[in-house]
Amino acid sequence: MELDYKIVKKAEKDIRLILFGDIGMDLKALKNLKTVLDDLTMVPGTKLIIDFKNVKFISSNGISMIIRAFKRIEQSNGIFEIYNMSSAIFSTFELLGLTEMVTIKYESSEKSEEIYNETLENDQAKKKCPYCMKIIESRAIRCPYCYKVI
Repeated sequence: MELDYKIVKKAEKDIRLILFGDIGMDLKALKNLKTVLDDLTMVPGTKLIIDFKNVKFISSNGISMIIRAFKRIEQSNGIFEIYNMSSAIFSTFELLGLTEMVTIKYESSEKSEEIYNETLENDQAKKKCPYCMKIIESRAIRCPYCYKVI
């Protein structure tokens, strides 16, 4: 399954990144995810939640990106949490000793669905740039990230 994501900002420094698909199977998608994580971890003191509810597989490259994002958040005195990780991915993180570094939480399906539906409602005014894959305003003619005409 192709990797996709949604970003939910509750505030400037309170962000949830909802992932969909397999992490690391498609190198282009992995590069886009790296760019997104870099952007989300730039602001000091950020609280970043990565929601793994819809992720069934993560490659070693994907794990290293998650560790990199964790370190950037930690260095800037932020909060980094992973929600709703599958048991298979949790086992891999546990084997690597990452469960002692990273906070992993689980929330009810209803809560997760509520956040996802809220995201879909907010995304009606947004679209994804076909070139850099970043979320932009739906009325934008030129992407503010890659500057290409859409």
